Amino acid sequence: MKKFLIIDGYALIFRAFFAYPEHLSAPDGLPINALLGFYTLLLQAIDKIKPDYFCICLDHKDKSFRHDLFPDYKAKRESPPETLIVQLQRLRALLERSGLTFIEKSGYEADDLIGSLVNQDWVLDVDTSILTGDMDLLQLVSDKVSVLMPQRGAAPMKVMTPAAVEEKYGISPDQVIDYKALKGDTSDNIPGVRGVGDKTALTLLSKFKRLDALYASIPDAGSASLQKKLSEGKESAYLSKRLATICCDISIDLKQADCVYQPDWSEMLGMFKELAFQSLYRKYAEYAPQQQQKASGDYQLIKDEKDLKALLPKLKNGFAVDLETDSLSTLDANILGVAIAYQPHEGFYVALPKPDCDLFSQQTAPVCEGLLALLKPLLEDASIPKYAHHGKYEYQVLQRYGITLAGLDFDTLLAGYLLYPGQPLGLKDLVATHLDVEMTTYEDLVGKGKAAVALVDVPIEEVTAYACADADYTLQLKQFFEPLLEEKGLRPLFDDIEMPTQCVLAKMELEGVCIDRDYLSELEQQFDNKLQKIKNLIFSYASVPFNLNSPQQLAAFLYDELNLPVLKKTKTGRSTDASVLEKLQDKHACISELLTYRSLEKLQGTYVKALPTLLHPSDGRIHTSFNQTVVITGRLSSSSPNLQNIPIRSEDGHKIRRAFIPSRPENQILSLDYSQIELRVLAQLSQDRSMIAAFKEGRDIHQQTAALVFGCELDEVSKEQRYQAKAVNFGIIYGVSAFSLSQQLGVSNAEAKTIIEDYYAQFSTIKHFMDATIEDARKEGFVRTAFGRYRPLPEINASQVQRRHFAERTAVNTRIQGTAADVMKLAMIAVDRLLDENGFKSTLIIQVHDELVLDVWPEERDVLPERVKDCMQSVVAYDVPLDVDAVMGDNWQEIS
Repeated sequence: MKKFLIIDGYALIFRAFFAYPEHLSAPDGLPINALLGFYTLLLQAIDKIKPDYFCICLDHKDKSFRHDLFPDYKAKRESPPETLIVQLQRLRALLERSGLTFIEKSGYEADDLIGSLVNQDWVLDVDTSILTGDMDLLQLVSDKVSVLMPQRGAAPMKVMTPAAVEEKYGISPDQVIDYKALKGDTSDNIPGVRGVGDKTALTLLSKFKRLDALYASIPDAGSASLQKKLSEGKESAYLSKRLATICCDISIDLKQADCVYQPDWSEMLGMFKELAFQSLYRKYAEYAPQQQQKASGDYQLIKDEKDLKALLPKLKNGFAVDLETDSLSTLDANILGVAIAYQPHEGFYVALPKPDCDLFSQQTAPVCEGLLALLKPLLEDASIPKYAHHGKYEYQVLQRYGITLAGLDFDTLLAGYLLYPGQPLGLKDLVATHLDVEMTTYEDLVGKGKAAVALVDVPIEEVTAYACADADYTLQLKQFFEPLLEEKGLRPLFDDIEMPTQCVLAKMELEGVCIDRDYLSELEQQFDNKLQKIKNLIFSYASVPFNLNSPQQLAAFLYDELNLPVLKKTKTGRSTDASVLEKLQDKHACISELLTYRSLEKLQGTYVKALPTLLHPSDGRIHTSFNQTVVITGRLSSSSPNLQNIPIRSEDGHKIRRAFIPSRPENQILSLDYSQIELRVLAQLSQDRSMIAAFKEGRDIHQQTAALVFGCELDEVSKEQRYQAKAVNFGIIYGVSAFSLSQQLGVSNAEAKTIIEDYYAQFSTIKHFMDATIEDARKEGFVRTAFGRYRPLPEINASQVQRRHFAERTAVNTRIQGTAADVMKLAMIAVDRLLDENGFKSTLIIQVHDELVLDVWPEERDVLPERVKDCMQSVVAYDVPLDVDAVMGDNWQEIS
């Protein structure tokens, strides 16, 4: 039987947006997470179904006939995030280019088009599958029509047949409409019958099967209270049924031949390449009319000293280096071999003896001997330039072998990050995109899943080809990227900031941070006790205890037992997310307890219980990964653990910082924190005299701003006025809108608009700076930080207002936040140099937000804080002083 795959377009792209990381962007700066997810899920379904016919149905921008029936239909839906809107607006052009059939029709929704498609005469004899995340479409399920529901993570799509619908929801597909008629649908603002929820609707349909049968037998429906609700809600029920019913008889100008599945793979793969969908490009490259060139070169294996000694003199002018190891963890990795390339299309693999498993399972330092010992002088010679891809890894692994990698001159990961912000930065991705060469992946080499073998067990000839290609194409990428860095004015940023920062981060990660395990054990018990008390309090309002972490059980408690209003629905049911609970706080006493429970449990799981598991057995420290190439503005992030996300403004969150302690009892922790650095950068870039003067004279910038905006003396500024001024000061950096400010301050939209207008009237220089930044971005198509960091803004001249405004805010934010990030990196480099050149024993251990943290030895306590503070404050010559707060204590909490 022929197969037909129908896609619920917007349902799929909405799901993809929230499932894929938001920071993903194309080389031109366009956000791509929703588009990448859309095509990934789409092609997964195509691979599964292997359709003969295909069509994507889209909602039309015009209102549907349902709005005529009920003007408040979908009225409570929040506007999509702007990063999603810009992707939705690009979707149609991409579909046309892909050669994929799609339709939309004014006055109707995608569901109606799908319903009408499956009822066309030619489709009745075809096996039809509908890909969606929308429960509404379950009403179309039949013996010939199934619904595919994407699942979380890597779980396979769920196929919803009539039996599967009944098993999961307790109703048959032909009862879905009546079910919605009774309980309503908050996500679409379908009213249903007031007071009838999920359980009641299911009970009634189990007994009466249909809405008509129910209303024909109201006296048999149950309690007098329920009968009254049903009687009073009859009109609403039948209106809701009409709103929930999918139209299946729309005239569609689409013939059978139009739906034949015939993608234009040449265009689609070209599009994947342009948008940096590298995983999809590699997966479907076989469909390309002309495949990429395979990686190749003259690659040689070196197994003895004679061959290696003959190679060494040829490396004096520089070479690319790549380690092959048995672990991604730099603290556990044993070197299996060193790949070297000193000229394109050649490579050498220095294979080391297999590590002794018994020896290396112990907490002993790896041994530098044999061929590696011969390489050591070259690797440590700073006069010989080395090139790597993610050289921080090579630096750290070699350091454990007693080799300090010097002369690391070029890193293709960092170059790619600066040249193509937001693009995938894996070596294979960059080579495929820019050199048009397909390299062997690690999975290709060792296998996948249960069939995978350890690298040490792969034939040496295959490892040689793989490793040499990594070094060879790192060298070729270096040669390709180098002139581009010059051309785009990025070389000083690369040489003076990014490359030195990499070295600082490498040393910080190796140093690690000590944790007070006894304190965390006490805190875990303290949090457990508190969580149990909160649980007991919440359960005192419930008929029976339930799983607080189950959205379904919590929803039943909130909306069925407590009869709280349903403010939002998702595809999986009535929402219990934080935004909903915050709006319900004044409706019941237990809601604030629920919010506290969630916050505390997250702290318990993410930090209190997790931190001890991250301690490395070799030294008992946590070795956080500081990520240099993730945030597009240039800021650093961290993982394992994420130090940026410790919520220090809450009392419980602040307690976690107490667990971070110095490496020795006699040492102390020193925190150095830039004060309001982004506002100071704003003052410097805009050259606003009032703001510069306030910072120079050490005045409270928010109080100063309030005095100017509200037209009063400094000592007359109220606490509320200062709070509002602070919100505007920081909001300006992120392009705050009147609506956002009104939500934050709890004032009307008109009041917020007036505050912003008054702010700009008093700080006209700042307004001019923002306007000039946006105007320059319109002309150039990109924006730069003060240090030259580059960010493309392809939507800056978009005709759609939302896309254009998003790009405008991004332009301003990038200049301010990106410049502040570069200042912090310069400070790290300067502080590291200060410690190194003066022989200090104290070490840098943490960078988070605008703060540096050091582990300080007792003999250096008196001199180091002021030395480091002066170093950070003088790292750039600004008109605005860069104030740094320096505080020392026995743990991180004491000084925060």
